[in-house]
Amino acid sequence: MGGSAGAGGSQVGAGGVADSGPGGAAGSGGSDPLDAADAEPRVDVADAAGKADGSDAAQTGVSYVGCMYIGQIDRMVIAKRDIPRGLCFNLVLTGPGPATPGLTVPPGYGLDYASAGPSSACPSLGFSSPRATQVTGIVEGRDGGTLQVRRVNVHVTMSFPANDAGVPATELLEAEDVDVDRECSR
Repeated sequence: MGGSAGAGGSQVGAGGVADSGPGGAAGSGGSDPLDAADAEPRVDVADAAGKADGSDAAQTGVSYVGCMYIGQIDRMVIAKRDIPRGLCFNLVLTGPGPATPGLTVPPGYGLDYASAGPSSACPSLGFSSPRATQVTGIVEGRDGGTLQVRRVNVHVTMSFPANDAGVPATELLEAEDVDVDRECSR
């Protein structure tokens, strides 16, 4: 896979739903398979036409990034990087994967997990804490076949347990045309 950064970024949607003042994020608890220093993620920003649905569509420091890991079990990572809060919200789908009630994903995929971690490791396949207790909404493939998704629209709400990592009780990921057509760094 591995695309190169190009023109036409993604439209950014709404940010956090719950009160979430500044604070540190929980670490991954080990080495993260994605090394943010080596990654060259596409930074997806609101387009000039203002097609994003969220109220903070033009919020400075919030972007959506994505990547794919192809292996015995394929994984698609869709992440919201929120630099002002120092957080990254990762949604990891597996292909093939099981159906999750309340979550619609591209054919052939299922929810692996969703979590929040430091914005410096975004997007991340690493298991960071806290993990979402519930994920609802829609991830819609924009092109490609069953396991050939290259761009997605994401309209998802993640719910988190009480924590001291600065992660809100709920977080909304809302973006159009997020590019996931690059390999996740290891």
